[in-house]
Amino acid sequence: MSKIKKLLEELDYYDLMLLKKDLDRGGFAIKKLVENNIRHKIQESDKFCTICGKKIDSNNAYVLIFGPADFRKKASFCSLECLEFFIKGLKKQKIKQ
Repeated sequence: MSKIKKLLEELDYYDLMLLKKDLDRGGFAIKKLVENNIRHKIQESDKFCTICGKKIDSNNAYVLIFGPADFRKKASFCSLECLEFFIKGLKKQKIKQ
C-alpha cells in the first residue's frame, strides 16, 4: 500500500472533503503544500553530508546537482573527499549499467 493511500485512509471525512474541494478547484493549496514540503526537505538535506552525515558548514560546502533533466537530484558534501567518494560510486554504478 502506498504512503499516500495510507495517509488518505487516516483523514477524517471533513479533511477529505476539504481535500476534494481543493482538487476540484485546481489543487492550488495542495500544490503549494507539496512544493513547500519539497523545499523544506531540500533545505534539511543541505545541512548534512550525503556521505558521512557530518553537519555541513555553509562556508565550506560542496553541492552536486545531477541526474536526467526531468529528475534532477541534489547532494551536499562536507569535503572534497566525500564528493570524490560519491562520484566514484556514480561511476561504478554507470559501468554496471
